[in-house]
Amino acid sequence: MPFLKNKDNRITPKWKSVDNLTHRNGYRAAVFGKSIKEKYTGWFKDNMKHGKGYQVYENQTFYEGDWANDKRNGHGYLSFVCPSTKKTLRIYTGEWKDDFPSSEGMKSFPDGGLYKGEFKFGKRHGWGTLHVLRGWRDLHRTMDMRHGVGRYLNHETGNYYEGSYKVDKKCGLGRYHYLSTGQVQEGVWFDDFPEVTEMRDDLKRRDGAPRKTEFEIPPLTILMDPHQVYLSRAHEILDKVKEVTME
Repeated sequence: MPFLKNKDNRITPKWKSVDNLTHRNGYRAAVFGKSIKEKYTGWFKDNMKHGKGYQVYENQTFYEGDWANDKRNGHGYLSFVCPSTKKTLRIYTGEWKDDFPSSEGMKSFPDGGLYKGEFKFGKRHGWGTLHVLRGWRDLHRTMDMRHGVGRYLNHETGNYYEGSYKVDKKCGLGRYHYLSTGQVQEGVWFDDFPEVTEMRDDLKRRDGAPRKTEFEIPPLTILMDPHQVYLSRAHEILDKVKEVTME
């Protein structure tokens, strides 16, 4: 009768034991990347960053937050230590997907600007508020460009525009408030310029305007529908494009 070995008592091959040791699982104190300046401290799963972790990059920025499948996924913070002041500056706070800011978050800029809103593939996309040195912009953004209905405020003058944007420019119905003079310009904008607009006094703000005009603007009678004029202007531009193409 031949001797049969017990399967439960088989010896694990040496190559398999070594292979298991090379696969990181669980918490690791420090794992260096491409250079000694890149270092990760956190949790692993099947040799990939997975769970909570802290990553220092070669450009001296560092990320702290959630990981999944070796990429930043979940909630996390990207920061930078200023060499002169030694203060930690927060670059981005919010949600991540496949190593990019995604969904909702907050991003700061070197010039002091601050954006709060939606992201997609690392770019501003969707509804958001951009605080710049000269004011606030509440806008819908499409791949990092102003697109949709928004509002822009200039803190230096108090003037603000509210209306439609397309491909980062004023386009469509809009209203510009000149709070410094107490006037309003309203109508149709095209390619960042007022095409068919009406300038009138803002009765609610004219008396308190710091640079109020000496004479009031008389009421105007619109002879044509602004929408129709806007469409006519658009057709003129398209005709010019066709002429240039044919030439």
